[in-house]
Amino acid sequence: MPLRLESNRLVLRDFINNDAHDLFDLYKLRETSEFESWNPHEDIEDSVALTRVWIKSLKEKPRMEFTLALLHEEQFVGLCGIDLGFGTETDDQRVGFLGYRLHPKYWNQGFATEASRRMIQFAFGDLRLHRIHSGCSVENAASIRVLEKIGFRLEGTSRKSFPIEDRWTDYNLYGMLDCEIELVT
Repeated sequence: MPLRLESNRLVLRDFINNDAHDLFDLYKLRETSEFESWNPHEDIEDSVALTRVWIKSLKEKPRMEFTLALLHEEQFVGLCGIDLGFGTETDDQRVGFLGYRLHPKYWNQGFATEASRRMIQFAFGDLRLHRIHSGCSVENAASIRVLEKIGFRLEGTSRKSFPIEDRWTDYNLYGMLDCEIELVT
């Protein structure tokens, strides 16, 4: 059954094949990968392949990836997701990694915060996770603001552990436990 979550201004839903073009419009932009370890998509086929991965994840039992398209007034805004067992010391499915990416024309409007809050409610409520973590380059001031606004705590900084192009940057790790969910609502 397809997943659909709603917040005040956004609809978060599973990706469909038709989203590949919107995804390419997002992932081809240099500014959306400025603080990431991957390069922008150069070809629509890169975005088609990524969309197919997310669509395929809908059929997995148990489902381990919940990457959802964000829509505002029927327009594609970006994506937000929880990956279970990703980037942790264990592959335990009670731990999730929060990620998000928005098209620059929707930056500074609170959409990343709103989508992340809704995803956290889903993860702790419906998925019954114990912990959610996230992280970003210490240079990514916008993501740091979002993570702090949604109630994540800075748990540490990993020195020169995150590659961006041909250099290494420090990486901040943030986390939230299920008992801290009241901070999100």
